[in-house]
Amino acid sequence: NRHGRIINLSTQLAQRAVGGGGFAAYAATKGAVESLTRALASEVGAHGITVNAIAPGGIETDMSKDVMTPEYRTRRLAELPLRRFGSVEDVAYCAVVLAADEAGYLTGQILHPSGGWVSG
Repeated sequence: NRHGRIINLSTQLAQRAVGGGGFAAYAATKGAVESLTRALASEVGAHGITVNAIAPGGIETDMSKDVMTPEYRTRRLAELPLRRFGSVEDVAYCAVVLAADEAGYLTGQILHPSGGWVSG
């Protein structure tokens, strides 16, 4: 039984603004990725292909470390229900789950590994 997996990447910014702004175009394009994910899931499902997206937030990366002031970092941690930043590995595990045979009934979904931030 053949099947396929498409896993798109989005961001928490497609759902919720953060920081001092300047992310409008980025957020809009990631919102488009989420719409594409849902629409494409409907189009290719009959071929055994699932389409999902991962929209991480609050992930500690080299880039985020470079741009976060100590004050901003403290404020962001306080906003995260888990009170810690996620790792790149946390995001990768989501992709592993979505790619697994056991996830064959998951399609058109947006996973939010964000420490609960988008729930607030």
